[in-house]
Amino acid sequence: MWSPGSILYATATQALKYIVDGSDYLLGVAAKVRNAAGTIINPSSEETLASVDAWLAILDTTLDSIKDTAGIKKITDPLPAGDNNIGNVDVASSVLPTGAATETKLEAVRVLLNSLDGKDYATQTTLATLATDTALLAVRDRIGEVSDTPTANTLQDRLKELEATLTSLDNKDFSTQTTLAAVLTKLAEIDTAIDAINLTTGIKKITDELPTGTKEIGSVKQGTKTADNENAWPFIQVDEHGNYATITHDQGVNRQEIAGKVTIVGALPPPSTTLVEIFADTPLTVSTNDTTYVIPTGETFYLQQIVVGNEDPTKGAVIEVLFDDGTEHLIARIYTSGQTLLVGYSDIQTARDGTALLGAVGTSNIIVRRTKYSGTDIAIDAEVRGYRA
Repeated sequence: MWSPGSILYATATQALKYIVDGSDYLLGVAAKVRNAAGTIINPSSEETLASVDAWLAILDTTLDSIKDTAGIKKITDPLPAGDNNIGNVDVASSVLPTGAATETKLEAVRVLLNSLDGKDYATQTTLATLATDTALLAVRDRIGEVSDTPTANTLQDRLKELEATLTSLDNKDFSTQTTLAAVLTKLAEIDTAIDAINLTTGIKKITDELPTGTKEIGSVKQGTKTADNENAWPFIQVDEHGNYATITHDQGVNRQEIAGKVTIVGALPPPSTTLVEIFADTPLTVSTNDTTYVIPTGETFYLQQIVVGNEDPTKGAVIEVLFDDGTEHLIARIYTSGQTLLVGYSDIQTARDGTALLGAVGTSNIIVRRTKYSGTDIAIDAEVRGYRA
């Protein structure tokens, strides 16, 4: 039963109605069902049901065909032999192959991995710290850079030197059979020569007695005195000039006498230096006289020898050698009264107060000053020798 609340019309002949269904109002449409050909049909007719049944039979046949098709299997059917791609499968249980990781092994692996957790294995932070580490920087500097011209005294530099040394030794003949044979031949020649010397008349060993007669044997050190008289020293030396030097015994003292003359040799400057000789030999008519030598700028004067003398042993004189750099500094002072003196020095290059005898910009002089102690004129000679460098 339905009771209309209102009636609506979509067209002049088609009505739209509300139908009360319990507490709901439903909109009912008075229309017909058409098939695909556009013919109005009754869905619940026998003809329609027969068509549905035919379609169900076709579907059943299709499903049976799928079931019996090769490769289509029920879940309970075994898979065929060979490789089968069956997608995702949950395995309830399975026998592990030989050597497979058991649960115990996997647990040990898990424990080991947990022990490694949180370790800092050369992270960027660690590497950045190492890049500024003082000890590593020192090692780096000691090793040196890899270059054709590494920093001197580094490991790379030493390796470069070693490489050069090994290269220079390349193709050298180090004790080959040929070399050893040549050495053996030379040793045999030397052995023959030594035997010949040993057997030659006149060749004696140190312990052999000398033959009788006069023999020139050069310098010989006198042994222990065994005789009591003063003439028990028959020893005479002859130098390269033919001068005899005889050793005599005098009251327990051995004295050497030279038959010849002594020649005084002037100071000799070292190689690559310049000889300096300062002569002050004019007669002294005043109480004091200076002779000056200018030291070139940048060079040092070295004093080696002073020769002085005056003509009158009753009149004293003094000779002074001074360095003048604006202030006078005493280097040496010699007094003489008639005698001639030669005084040698071991390359003196400073004054007595320690001032270096260095030529500087301006004037730096060596002064030879002669002073007499009498009022009369006197000849006082002085010669200063040395060198500059």
